[in-house]
Amino acid sequence: MELCGETIEEKFEIALSNVNKILAETDLTLNDIIRVQLYMTNLNELPSINTIYGNHFKHPYPTRTAIEVSALPLGANLEIDVIATRN
Repeated sequence: MELCGETIEEKFEIALSNVNKILAETDLTLNDIIRVQLYMTNLNELPSINTIYGNHFKHPYPTRTAIEVSALPLGANLEIDVIATRN
């Protein structure tokens, strides 16, 4: 597996695109997400994530948790975990 994106913004956009593709396989969209969990190696990058988050999610925003970790698999600096539901 190859990691994509150079900046945290690019990586988050790619991650959201991948999540959206997975959701589409079950006829769901980003609007069906009720919880987002971010694992990051540097929480100082959270303001950049917040800007993108606001561009992809509508109010009321999904519940979100951001957790700083010392390391992620494959040397990644961002991992995303979501829960989506049919309304």
